[in-house]
Amino acid sequence: MKNDEIYDVLRKIKSKLDEHVGSNGTAHLPATEDTAGFMSKDDKYLLDVRGSLAAGLDASVKYDILTLDFGLYVNRSFNNAPNSVDDSICMVRIEGWTNYKFITFYWLSAGLTFTRSIYSTIDSGWKDGRTWTALTLNSGFAGNVQARKIPLGNSSMVEVRIDIHMNISNSSLNVVTTLPQTYRFVNGLNVSAILTGNVGSSNATAGCILHSAGDLNIYKDQAMEGNLTAAAGTLTYMV
Repeated sequence: MKNDEIYDVLRKIKSKLDEHVGSNGTAHLPATEDTAGFMSKDDKYLLDVRGSLAAGLDASVKYDILTLDFGLYVNRSFNNAPNSVDDSICMVRIEGWTNYKFITFYWLSAGLTFTRSIYSTIDSGWKDGRTWTALTLNSGFAGNVQARKIPLGNSSMVEVRIDIHMNISNSSLNVVTTLPQTYRFVNGLNVSAILTGNVGSSNATAGCILHSAGDLNIYKDQAMEGNLTAAAGTLTYMV
């Protein structure tokens, strides 16, 4: 090969290298599960929204939480934030897909966590675990049963407070109330507890079983003589 031919080949190679260095787009093949390569824009997006490093937003702008893209954000001021939240530093995590979202709002200075789920057009509103929900008792029961759900990272803790009066003579399961769907757990599992109670004017124990379908049952210990007239205690479980 003559010198001028060698020079022409080298010139073409150099031109290709110059075009390639610093280029992006389709100049590189994306990585696959089996082969190393370059990151696609879709993979870059997924990596960014799943990362644990929050994106700092412009402090002079009040961002609407409901229109933010998926990801983790830090700022002092948000529209559609939970009531009573001030302009101290807060962090917002938005997870999900298209218009199905789960939003976690961390009010850092107050040490409070709020959650909100959006299922297409169904919006749960902000939940913070501080509000107790009074449940309706079935006929034959008086007193109160209250429940609340406290967000704890990827799961939640449910507390159910029981303070009821009745007059049960049998040892069968007696349904006191039915918990709403949001307080229920995995199908097929039950939560059981022993509550303090009264048989007549004497201290005793009462059995309690919460079924996954939501029915809260009270029953009388077979060994007790007389009618079960009161039961009190707390159920705590994770969902």
